[in-house]
Amino acid sequence: MSKFRITILAILLAFTMSMPTFVFAYGDYTNYTKGSATIGTVYGDRTMDYLADYYYDENNTYTQRDKNSICISFTDDMRSSFDSYAKIKTYADSKADKYPASYLFDAGNFSMGNPYQTIFESEAAELRVMGATGYDAVALGSSELSHGASGLEAMLKKAKNSGDQVPNMVAANISGDSDLTSAFKKYGVKDYIVVNNYGVKVAVFGIIGKDSFDSASADDCTLDDPVDSANKVVSEIKKNENVDMIVCLANTGNGGSDTSQSAAKKIAGGVDGIDLIISGNNTASLTEPVEENGTEIVSAGEGSNSIGTVVFTKKNGSYKYKSYKLQKLNSSITDDYTVASTARSLKNLYNSGYFSKYGFTYGQKLTTSDFDFPSVSSLATTEGDNPLGDIIADAYLDSDSRCSISAVSAGAVSDTISSGKITAGDAFAVLSKGTGNDGKAGYQLVKFSLTGAQIKALAEKGSKAGKSKADSKLYFGGLTYSYNPHRISTNRVYDMKVKGESGRISDSKSYSLITDAYTFKQIKALLGSDANITSHVNEAGSNGNEQKAWSSLASYLDKQGSTISSSYAKADGRVNYDTSFNPVNLFKQPNKMVGVVVSIGVIIIAVLLLLIIFLVNGIGGRRYRGGFEPGRKSRRKTRYPKQAKEKPIFSNKKRF
Repeated sequence: MSKFRITILAILLAFTMSMPTFVFAYGDYTNYTKGSATIGTVYGDRTMDYLADYYYDENNTYTQRDKNSICISFTDDMRSSFDSYAKIKTYADSKADKYPASYLFDAGNFSMGNPYQTIFESEAAELRVMGATGYDAVALGSSELSHGASGLEAMLKKAKNSGDQVPNMVAANISGDSDLTSAFKKYGVKDYIVVNNYGVKVAVFGIIGKDSFDSASADDCTLDDPVDSANKVVSEIKKNENVDMIVCLANTGNGGSDTSQSAAKKIAGGVDGIDLIISGNNTASLTEPVEENGTEIVSAGEGSNSIGTVVFTKKNGSYKYKSYKLQKLNSSITDDYTVASTARSLKNLYNSGYFSKYGFTYGQKLTTSDFDFPSVSSLATTEGDNPLGDIIADAYLDSDSRCSISAVSAGAVSDTISSGKITAGDAFAVLSKGTGNDGKAGYQLVKFSLTGAQIKALAEKGSKAGKSKADSKLYFGGLTYSYNPHRISTNRVYDMKVKGESGRISDSKSYSLITDAYTFKQIKALLGSDANITSHVNEAGSNGNEQKAWSSLASYLDKQGSTISSSYAKADGRVNYDTSFNPVNLFKQPNKMVGVVVSIGVIIIAVLLLLIIFLVNGIGGRRYRGGFEPGRKSRRKTRYPKQAKEKPIFSNKKRF
């Protein structure tokens, strides 16, 4: 045979052997349903690979796939942390290699706390990156609601019109005006969806808790009762869908160490049939699931530090809990190239589109700190003053010399200040919540007036709020005072003074205050009927733009010089939290209410003393079983005089 014929034969043989590869690489082999979308499966795509019984794991070991289990990976409280999504993609794909029925969910609060939120409405950056990551469903949380109905509407429309892949969204108990309703419909927001991955159907729905809703302060949105809504949705799923599992994405909080206070636990206890609750809006993760009424409750925790994975295995026809793991999103996980590239493409938009408008760049150095400030969570529990709350309140006060007093609530703060270099981006992270009247990220500063008596009442209610409603705990600038929880209610604050003024605060005098828009709403709620705030002013910055809370902090930090003053290293004593029972302190500087109470108490004591005296004098000397009344002569002496002693009749003489 000639060399030419041999060559031709070899080419034909090679082509024949490569045909299967060619077909699988470029041919539409079959279709499988993932969520609501039909995906054409091709060789090289993980969809086709999942049909095989074995795969190469991270150790390059040929490992058998688990086709008898459901694997749910989840995140919560990501807060615009784009650097984590590339790692989440890699990790979720590794789980999908092992478990064909694999899912990826998020329990809300995917915005806020990061500069990407500044382009939340204009670019919908978070949803576009989460779409690239491969999330099957995401829930709305308090951070998203903080943008208000108009902000949500703009974000959803931008996400849908971007042309990028975006995740399914579920929200069963939140509604808004007609524009938001229209945006929900256009995006495809539903009460629940059914995700069908390789023949395994998982129904997933979204719930927002009351505390989450209140903290968002979204006045233009409406919240339905979480438990009632969850019952309604689960009933609908059971009636209309044939699913293998029901999952609730609950932006409610997990209760931290005290799980009895968990709103997620209340949903689980009040609704039958939920297999898994992924809890969002948390400050702490759950290292182990919390079981309630047959429902497993899990949480990855705040800060995008971890991704959670929970596995259910099929037993006797239904899926039962098997295992749970939290994985740190650290350097041990490689970045997915596609997701990382998507994040980078959006990264440069926030400097030109936002920070420059307020006279800063995101990475601009402001100062340094030789110490760490307390955590954000400490703001809700501190008795007295807290350096983190103090420096923010001082920054507000520094921004307007016309104001005497400033205030900031624990709920307005989203991050702390760490030691080392501090940038404008760090200042933004501390006060990144909300949206101003200008429609841009960050609450604006507002100015208003209160009387001295109102300020005292506010300080008392704001001091107690941490135990009942953490977000309302207040910290002041320009004020010093004492607080004793043992004093009579409405008079627990005393010795209050305004900085720069002699003597104590005057109850009747009017004082100018400055705060952020979120705290202003908390103040109105705390004062209630005593608010009497007729008007307030939205403060403008020197550049004509809206004065943001974060930019006032950035300016104040910039004024610190090379290093933050060491006076902020610890509480400066502006609040004297006195727990003594010293009578002098307990009744010092009484108000009218205390005066009335004390007067009534004195009268009651006087009446009791008189009654005791009367009773003692009235019955104390009465004869009782042979006793005698004092102060009187014995009647026995008169009635029964003592007889004289008589001589005996008989004598010793004999009688004759």
